[in-house]
Amino acid sequence: MFKAELERGLDVYLFMMDKDHRLPIENYTGFVAYRNGVPLGYGGGWIFIDRCEIGVNIFETFRGGENNLIFINIMRVYNMVFGVSKFVVPPYQFGEDNEEGLQSGAFWFYYKLGYRSCDASIKKIADKEWLKINSKKGYRTPITVLKKFTESPVELILKKSLFHFEPKQLSIAITRFVAKKFEGNHEMAIAWSLRILRNFNGAEGFQKWPTAEKNTFKYLSILVAACAQQTVFTNEEQESIVTVLRKKGSDEMAFSIAIKKEIKLLKLIQQFVRKFDSTM
Repeated sequence: MFKAELERGLDVYLFMMDKDHRLPIENYTGFVAYRNGVPLGYGGGWIFIDRCEIGVNIFETFRGGENNLIFINIMRVYNMVFGVSKFVVPPYQFGEDNEEGLQSGAFWFYYKLGYRSCDASIKKIADKEWLKINSKKGYRTPITVLKKFTESPVELILKKSLFHFEPKQLSIAITRFVAKKFEGNHEMAIAWSLRILRNFNGAEGFQKWPTAEKNTFKYLSILVAACAQQTVFTNEEQESIVTVLRKKGSDEMAFSIAIKKEIKLLKLIQQFVRKFDSTM
C-alpha cells in the first residue's frame, strides 16, 4: 500500500491486486481517498506504460463543488507515482448503461477538466454542444446526444507518448502470432519462448522463482521472444528485461515504473503489434 498526503487534509491510499488475481498485461491499482480521516470515495486505474484508464466514485455526501479538486488530485497521485501522461475514462462513467450518469450530464464534468472524446466526430459534436451551453441560458444537452457521447471513451493527454497501442491490441497480436507460428497451440508457444528467454542473462534458477513470478514470466515470454527474433539484446538488456518481467509477479508498482525505461523493447513491441493487429 502507498499513501499520498496532499493539501487540505486529502490523503489517497493506493493498493495493488493480490498476486493470484493480477491482470496479465495491465497493472490495476485501486485507491481510497480520505479527507481528515473521513472516506470520500474510491476507484482505481488500469495502468499500461504511460496510460491510465481511470474510474472514480465519490460518495454522494461529498459530491458537488469539490468533485473537480478531488478528482484532479487523484489523477495527480497516479501521475506522480507512475508517470502517467494520458488518462482515459470509459463510457460507463458518463452514461453507458448508467442512467444516473446520463441524467447528471457527467460527460461535462470530464469535459471541463480537459477530457475529449477519442472519436473525432463525437469531439466535434461535443464542442458545438459546449458552445450552446455557454451561449443559451438554461440550455441542457438532450439525453440522445449524451448517449451519443458514450460511443467512445474520453481522454486527457498531458504529454504525447512514443507508444500508441493498448493491452487489447497486444493480446490480439499475441493470439494471431501464436495462430500463425504454432497453429494456435499456446502451450507449444510458451515452450518455444521459454527456451529462448531462459537463456537470457538473469533467468538462471527459473524453477526456483516464486510461483507468481514464474507465471508472469511465462505469459509475457511469448511477446519478448517474438521481439528477440527481430534484434539482438545485449547481456545487460537481457538482464534488465528479465528483472522487469519478474517484477510483474512480485511488485506491480515497481513493474509499471520500470517497464517505461525499456525503450528498445517497447519499440519492438509496438512493431509487433502493428504487424499482427490490423486495427493500428
